[in-house]
Amino acid sequence: MTSGERPTGRRITARGEATRARMVSSAADLMYVRGVNAVTLDDVRAATGTSKSQLYKHFPAGKPELVRAVLALRAEQILAREEQRLARLKSMSGLRRWRDALVQGAALQGGAYGCALGKMTVELSEQDEQARTSLSGHFAIWEGLLAAGLRRMQDDGILSATADPDSLATGLMAALQGGYLLAQADHDVAPMATALDMALAHIESLTTTPARPKAVRVTAQPLTAAKLRSAIDVGAVVLDARSTDDFASAHLRGALNVSFTGSLAVAAAAVCDPDDTVAVIVYPGEEDAATAHLSESGFSDVAGVFALRAGAAFPAKLADLVQSTQRTSPRELEALLADGAVTIIDVRGKGDRARGSIPKAIEIALPDLRRRMHAIPTDKPIVVHYAAGGRSSTAASLLRANGLVDVTDLTGGFAQGDRGSRPTKGAKSRVTATSSRRVSAAQPRRKTPAKR
Repeated sequence: MTSGERPTGRRITARGEATRARMVSSAADLMYVRGVNAVTLDDVRAATGTSKSQLYKHFPAGKPELVRAVLALRAEQILAREEQRLARLKSMSGLRRWRDALVQGAALQGGAYGCALGKMTVELSEQDEQARTSLSGHFAIWEGLLAAGLRRMQDDGILSATADPDSLATGLMAALQGGYLLAQADHDVAPMATALDMALAHIESLTTTPARPKAVRVTAQPLTAAKLRSAIDVGAVVLDARSTDDFASAHLRGALNVSFTGSLAVAAAAVCDPDDTVAVIVYPGEEDAATAHLSESGFSDVAGVFALRAGAAFPAKLADLVQSTQRTSPRELEALLADGAVTIIDVRGKGDRARGSIPKAIEIALPDLRRRMHAIPTDKPIVVHYAAGGRSSTAASLLRANGLVDVTDLTGGFAQGDRGSRPTKGAKSRVTATSSRRVSAAQPRRKTPAKR
């Protein structure tokens, strides 16, 4: 069931089912933003264009019945998302990836609105015993997913045998929900990130020191379009090792552009973890080289390699996943900077930044980007730059894969921009030779709430 629990003994046509689902979905959105108690049945009717008789046909008991349907829908959505994220959890890097996804999701809303289940718990627990019992059960399932992952870590010898996975899962959930509450109060995800980081630090204190990943030779299993689609459907990370220009022209939704410029393995380690399942897209003839690079950094779960000729279109089986992106030239960046209409993210390391920087750029080194992307303002277009164009495309694709929409990379990177036009109005040089400094990110503008 996808739209809440339905009373038995009542026949509903397909059209009636669609109407009911629309009511529940609209009510869920309204209650998420305004709160359960502030939303009336008339609000739901107005949002869905339905009559009072239609509403009471599907919810004879009125608002309490609708609220329980909303609760069932939200629980289904959140638990499905968490099951997908936690089903393969077996390492600290997996826990950090889970943390990063939740913090980034909250950051896209400026910290506002919180967790849908947590908000309903606050409003309903003391006034609706049936809802309270349901919420308790849903949180128990969520904690159970975390505990199962911690047990896998225990079974693999990563987590101490004396650790209690159930208690650790409860602590993680308390940190998460408390973090959501503080982020909602401050409209800033920093307290949420801190709460989860402290909980993860405690868990990490109970783990053994991980050994350096051993190189595991993996074979370049060829993927057809259908097999690549199947790998994506079960959660494989797509690493697209084609050129930045071909990637910009056409790539699969959520793919990460990891170029052969420099070391594929080093760039891959910056955007995903060695225990991730990865599928690789390369040019014909580069299959073995790609898997060899990944093997050197300990990537062993490679679903396979899909070869695509330079400039060729993706097969029809993947057509609905294909996207294209714009890139920003130095001259275009100059105009954006002159208007104050851009946020620049410098993903170079300290050594490169010491040789010069673009004024007012936010400095987040590529290896730190996953953990700090929640601090990036989203009220202006974002342009990412690196010393050269390849890694800036890697960073931009990572941000887009995590929900930031208006993100491009600087063509040619910092070095090309230094030889091109001047982005700083009235300046004699594109860069200023200053010591590396961190520029604090402004609080993201609140966005229209996403379903959580």
